[in-house]
Amino acid sequence: LDRGLGALERRRRATILVKVVGEGEVGRFMMGSEKGGSDERPVHEVMLSGPLWVGKYAVTNVEYAKYVQSIGSAEPEFWHYLKFNVWDQPVVGVSWEEAKGYGERSGCGLPSEAEWEYACRAGSEGEYSFEGGEEELGKYGWYGGDHETGSTHGVGLLKPNLMGLCDMHGNVLEWCEDVWDVKAYGKRGSGWLARTWLEEDVEDWNGGLYIVLRGGCWIDGSGGCRSAYRYRNDHVYRNRYYGFRVVCREAGPGMGAGGNGR
Repeated sequence: LDRGLGALERRRRATILVKVVGEGEVGRFMMGSEKGGSDERPVHEVMLSGPLWVGKYAVTNVEYAKYVQSIGSAEPEFWHYLKFNVWDQPVVGVSWEEAKGYGERSGCGLPSEAEWEYACRAGSEGEYSFEGGEEELGKYGWYGGDHETGSTHGVGLLKPNLMGLCDMHGNVLEWCEDVWDVKAYGKRGSGWLARTWLEEDVEDWNGGLYIVLRGGCWIDGSGGCRSAYRYRNDHVYRNRYYGFRVVCREAGPGMGAGGNGR
């Protein structure tokens, strides 16, 4: 870990928003993968309406600490572990509701699953957002760590994707806004206009609230870090593998690649 970052650099890394779809524009991509599990199929065209701004980095401990102090909320589950409480590491140990609360307080929100994959792919159609496949993954993402001795890593230490977003592969699994539905992709036609997937969209709804997580984390193998890989867990679950990044769907002063979005 790079523990020598100055306070200004830590703040900068926590607050940048990158424009991925412009005002009045439509982002199009093919969502899913024929090489993954059945929940990743069928591959289908998705359209996203702009504007859409995505956090360059996952929300860090320094940024989440300000939120905790401002509203008096509970501290994340693992802040007492030295391996997970460095300022420039992504915050972990927060539930879906807590992540949503942070997003709302900041004037942003969590990405829908489609928004997340669009941002991760950055125009790519392969298994990762870069050329070279699995052999190049270590240049873009932290993965394959040991469960007992490993940890998350500071944000932005590896190469970004072509949209300028960092750590979309590995480091932490990221909470999305969508309710989990293993059959979701089969319910959408080509040219589906992206939106948040809700409880009423799930045919076999049983009352349990499971939420989509994306991106893979520091202990996952390479397959779990693919652009199309889908995961899920209970909305109240807090662990050392889950973090989040924010999105904004309205353009505002100071937003943009290299600009401060809050």
